[in-house]
Amino acid sequence: MFEICKDKSYVPAEREQVARLMMSFNEPMVAPSRHSAQPTQAYICTLKEGEGFSVYIYLYLTIEKIGILYEYTDKITDTQSLRTAEDEALQFTDDMGFIVDDLNFEFLEISEQNKLLASIPLFKTPAEVVIKERTSEVEGAVREAAVVAETITEKVEEEKIEELTVEVEERQPIEEGKKWEPELFLTKFRIRAAAERMKKNK
Repeated sequence: MFEICKDKSYVPAEREQVARLMMSFNEPMVAPSRHSAQPTQAYICTLKEGEGFSVYIYLYLTIEKIGILYEYTDKITDTQSLRTAEDEALQFTDDMGFIVDDLNFEFLEISEQNKLLASIPLFKTPAEVVIKERTSEVEGAVREAAVVAETITEKVEEEKIEELTVEVEERQPIEEGKKWEPELFLTKFRIRAAAERMKKNK
């Protein structure tokens, strides 16, 4: 059976120790003991520890940004008992509404494995999780601000082009014998160039 770990809240594991890794592809509302209901992610991890294996379930509460770690308490002695532990982990998460799938960790390239481990809160200290979440929030805000700024710039450019186009169109054509106006020619040229750039950028 699985019980909450009282002495740790994450798994301090090396890449070589990870034998199997599964995660949920949904975030159901879960209310663990002494926590309010909130969208939650689930991870199941099988680790090589010494000559045996350990199986963990990690629930990540996305609002409180904390993790709850469960450990399989029965002794895993062989392949059959390992399969039993993993099946119980799948049943445990399924009962809570998680849709869990195998990430096929063992078949990934080493570089991909490292990136994956670095992105999962299961393998991070609570402090590292908070730092990563805050960094992601800041990066997201910066990206959003950049998109807004770009949108505003494009809108201003479009309005300017429309105003210039109207202004040029309202001017009277050059009559025979009148002086050629280079400013008018350049204005038309700039308008066409700006319009072409905007088309390419879209």
